[in-house]
Amino acid sequence: MPKYFPLPVKAVYLRIKTQDMNREILRLAVPNIISNITVPLMGIVSSAVAGHLDNSAATIGALAIGVSIFNFIYWNCSFVRMGTSGLTAQAFGAGNFHECTNMLVRGILVAAILGLLVICFQNPLGRLALWAMNGNEIVHDYFYARIWAVPAGIMLFGFNGWYTGMQNAVIPMCIAVTVSVCLLP
Repeated sequence: MPKYFPLPVKAVYLRIKTQDMNREILRLAVPNIISNITVPLMGIVSSAVAGHLDNSAATIGALAIGVSIFNFIYWNCSFVRMGTSGLTAQAFGAGNFHECTNMLVRGILVAAILGLLVICFQNPLGRLALWAMNGNEIVHDYFYARIWAVPAGIMLFGFNGWYTGMQNAVIPMCIAVTVSVCLLP
């Protein structure tokens, strides 16, 4: 290995070189798999709760429409997570920890601005989404209750992307599991 590589890169290179590559991949992959399992579990719990309410068929249908609207919003903001993780990983690999910190601040700042824009434009967004998805009064109530969580959700994208770029998949997993447990009925 050339001598001009920064110390953190040398340490990572030597660790990967001396360890089994599969172990290193699993160290990052297993927490991500567990984090991703929490998403459908929350949908199952929400459907189960909605199924026990009066007029459960309409409630489950409204929940499906509402969740689709928010999936659209969140997936349009997922670039915060992907961009933050990639640029942070580059800075981490280069040993530029000042830039790693800057990437966290930038990711959170972009997420906060996007979240505030969604809150500021919630009425036109809500009317457009309800019209496009043919939403009823239940979807309307769901949308205007859940819209307030969008800034926090997008900021979580920034945090998760940063931690992933810093080669730490455990903290995003813990956050996802904690959020899922706290939101259980």
